[in-house]
Amino acid sequence: MRAVSPLIIATMGAKSACPRPPHAVGAGRDHATQDRPLLQWLRPVLTGITALTICAVIVLAAPPSRQSRTPATLTTLIEDYRHGDAAVALAEFMKWDAKRMAVEYEAWDSRRIAAKRFLPADADTAEIAALVMLNTEAAVELDEFGVTHSPASGAPSHYQAAGRLVKMLAARSADAEVRAFCRNWFVLATSLWLSARQCFQAANTADDALQMLGPDAQLFLAAGSVAEAQMGPFENRTEVELACGEPWGSSVFTLHDVFMIHNRYRDYAQTWLQRAVALDPALAEAHLRLGRVFYWADRSSQAQRELERSIAVMTSVERPFVGYLAAIFLGRLHEEAHRVEEARRSYEQAIQFNARGHIAHLALGHLLLMSGATEEGWTRVRAAFGDRADAASPEADPWLNYRSAQLWQAPQRAHALEAWVRR
Repeated sequence: MRAVSPLIIATMGAKSACPRPPHAVGAGRDHATQDRPLLQWLRPVLTGITALTICAVIVLAAPPSRQSRTPATLTTLIEDYRHGDAAVALAEFMKWDAKRMAVEYEAWDSRRIAAKRFLPADADTAEIAALVMLNTEAAVELDEFGVTHSPASGAPSHYQAAGRLVKMLAARSADAEVRAFCRNWFVLATSLWLSARQCFQAANTADDALQMLGPDAQLFLAAGSVAEAQMGPFENRTEVELACGEPWGSSVFTLHDVFMIHNRYRDYAQTWLQRAVALDPALAEAHLRLGRVFYWADRSSQAQRELERSIAVMTSVERPFVGYLAAIFLGRLHEEAHRVEEARRSYEQAIQFNARGHIAHLALGHLLLMSGATEEGWTRVRAAFGDRADAASPEADPWLNYRSAQLWQAPQRAHALEAWVRR
């Protein structure tokens, strides 16, 4: 049995800033946020994604027939990470202090530069990518994406090392495979920062990605997702500071200030997401989020168009997340416009897309109760709270990770990164 990468195990313990369900706070759009606790190893947090699922997807150890060497240098450690026991390699890597790390990096870089006299210029690409992954996994394991850790603090970090190495790879992004690796890393890193409520760090990562790789629909989507999260809603001064990346200057936390922040980032989100759909009209999540941004701007007809478009172009893989949330948001639009039958159809469609999500059951139950269908309404509400074997699960609802950018795609992206390093 192959060992499991600590990257995704620890990733699923990330703390995400999650808005409360629309009907959990009554009518209106003042949806508050709530935290998710760290390191809940076996609790499902995404649609169809549990800690066990991710453990099964991301494995970085060698086949059982090969024994890993004891890493003695960075070069042998990289080789073990790529073709041996990656978990052992990572554990050894994390034992090194700053002095040992500097010595090892210098020796590795000297050997790499000397080898370029005899090898193609890009011969070390796989080694650099392996070091990116080693440092990224170490960063996750050490909670460098957490609220209390930040590259802005000035302290050396594994995340900073990974970022410098990715910059080296980005210079070679004319190669489609290298570009795909860099893109996946940037989207994953952006989502990790956002799941830790570090909006400003997430925005910097997305900006770096666009500067290094140029226009890209998925990177525009990531940037737009961050700006959407920076729109709020906010519950306290700390959340505003995390969104803006600087201490709140005023001693008074006014609604006008929050309104100005909301509008600023709403404009950013709209710009990024419109650029995403312009480059890739079939990017369903970009339509979903653009529809949501239009909703917050009270542009209901445009919101409805984008949400319907996201359902029209989504793939079967995207259905449990994109389709589910788009249908719920459409139901909310119809309900606010007093189009009861259309709202009911949208909520029922959301349940078809993802029967395990409890928000759709609650939304439909609420609609039915308000419409006078008391018995049917309470049946739906009970379904949300688990009165049957296949009951909806609050843990599995995509709503909980909507504000964590593309975290719901973490297993697929991490698998792609791992597979390319170990090819």
